[in-house]
Amino acid sequence: MHEAISTPERNEYRPSADSRLRREQTAVYAPLDSDSLIRRYFDNRTAFTGLSRGILQLMYPSLGAGVAEHSDFFEDPWDRIMRSLPWIHGVVFDADGDATGRQVRGFHNTIHGTDEKGRKYHALEPETFWWAHATFFDMARDNADTFSHHTLSAAERARMYSESLTWYKRYGMPMRDVPTDYWSFYDKWNDICDNVLEMTPAAEKAVEKALTHDSEKLPMVPEEIWPLVKLPAANVLGRLAIGGLPERVRERFAIPFSSSDKVQYELFALAIRQNWWLVPDRVRYHPRAYEGIKHDRRHEPWPNLLRPRSMINFATETTYAVYDKVSQY
Repeated sequence: MHEAISTPERNEYRPSADSRLRREQTAVYAPLDSDSLIRRYFDNRTAFTGLSRGILQLMYPSLGAGVAEHSDFFEDPWDRIMRSLPWIHGVVFDADGDATGRQVRGFHNTIHGTDEKGRKYHALEPETFWWAHATFFDMARDNADTFSHHTLSAAERARMYSESLTWYKRYGMPMRDVPTDYWSFYDKWNDICDNVLEMTPAAEKAVEKALTHDSEKLPMVPEEIWPLVKLPAANVLGRLAIGGLPERVRERFAIPFSSSDKVQYELFALAIRQNWWLVPDRVRYHPRAYEGIKHDRRHEPWPNLLRPRSMINFATETTYAVYDKVSQY
C-alpha cells in the first residue's frame, strides 16, 4: 500500500534572524506557468485535502475568530468554501493573477474585530494572511504526496515552494517574514502547529462534525438525493478531514483517528491514485482554473491523440461541444 507522506518533521532546525535575512536575499520566485507543479496539483483533489486545511485555518486564533464573526460558518459551513475557492484558483490560474490577488486582499479589508478571549485581530495582519496561504500550499503538496502516483523529488519540492512564493507575492502582502525555502517553510509550519494553533470555537465545531460524521448538504448534490447519500458521504468527508490533519495536531488536541480510520483513509487515497488519470481536465480542475488552462493552451500545437490523457480530454470536449449545440435547438 502506498504510504501517505506527512508534512516534513524538521524540529531540529530553527533558523536565526540573520539566516532568515540571508535566505530572503536569495529567494527564488519560480514562474506559475502551464508547466508549474502548483498548477499540476492544485486541482479538484483539493476536495480530499481541503477539509483538513480548513480546520487548520480555523485553529489559527485570528482566522477562526474572523470566520466565526464575519461569515455564516455555523449555519452554512460550505458557503465560505464555495465563495473562496474560485478566487484562490484565480490567483493561480488567471491570465492576470496579480490583479486577482489584489482583489482577494481587498476583500479582507473590513474583516477585523475582537475574539472570544479579548484579542484584537485583522485578516490583513501579515502572519494571519500568510497562514491561510500556507494551508493552500500544503494542500497542493498533499495532493501530490497522498493522492498522486508521482513521488516529488527534493528538487521538485523546492521548485513547488518557489512557485508558491510567486503565488503569495500576487496578493501584494509583505514578503519580509515569509520563509524562502521548502524546509524553512515546514520549520515555521511545525512551530505554528505546536505553539500557536488553538481549539477555537469554530475549529471545535468543525472537528466535532467530522468525528460524528455530520455534514450539511453538499452544494452540488440535489436536495432530493442528499438523504440517500448523506451517511456514506459524511463518513468519507469526516475521515478525510481528520486523516488529513498533521499527526502532531491530532496528538496535541487528542483528536481520535483509529487504525481502522487510517486503513480506510489509505484505501480511499489508493482508489484516487489508481483512477485520477481517467478524470478529464474539464472535471479535474475548478471551472475558473480550467478557463485559465484553456487560455494558456490556445497557441499550443494539436495534442497527440495517441496519448490516453489527450484522448480522454478530446472525447470530453467533443461531448460538451455537441451538447452545447444540441441544447441551442
